[in-house]
Amino acid sequence: MRQIGTLNEGLLHADLKQWYSQLGDKHEVEVEGYIIDLVRSDLLIEIQTGNFSQIRTKLTQLTERYPLHLVYPIAQTKWLCKEGSRRKSPKRGTWLHLFDQLVAIPDLLMRNNFSIEVVLIEMEERRVSSTAHRKGWKVTGRKLLSVVDRIRIETPTQLASMVLPALPDLLSTADLSKALKIPRRLAQRICYCLHQMGELIPLSKDGNAILYMRR
Repeated sequence: MRQIGTLNEGLLHADLKQWYSQLGDKHEVEVEGYIIDLVRSDLLIEIQTGNFSQIRTKLTQLTERYPLHLVYPIAQTKWLCKEGSRRKSPKRGTWLHLFDQLVAIPDLLMRNNFSIEVVLIEMEERRVSSTAHRKGWKVTGRKLLSVVDRIRIETPTQLASMVLPALPDLLSTADLSKALKIPRRLAQRICYCLHQMGELIPLSKDGNAILYMRR
């Protein structure tokens, strides 16, 4: 059995599964050699707190035959607990950080059997000092404190409409970065995903920058 995405789950994953579970859901169900977090009637529900690349094969194979809903948490607020101290991280996640992971599976959203739900959360992250880690700290656990908001995405067109409504028909990653007030790297990932989904079409170049046309 290919036990991917379960059994070794961390506390955050377990917290989200408990929060998301409804009466009648089946937990830890084997489907074609994979363990699924929740099965609700004929719907497979997978909660992923790590990289999407780790479960790409699993999602690709299962969505060929089953409807699958992927739940992905993003920390809007994070509390850092380090050896007796507790402080709020200055970094705030937004739903746009979904694209940091979506680059691994942009084509799957084109399937009728696949949908994604971004869960914006408040969480606590515990760290201990460690000389083996580059920044001197090792993450030992993450805990769900509250769910702030949920955003369900079912089609590429819906996703594009959430990102591009106020932008011109021709745009570059620099335009997107400026309009959304996000780093250029994230804007590049957004454009890559929407291009792979057919929502942006590379048209020409302005210097070294690619100009995209909205579909």
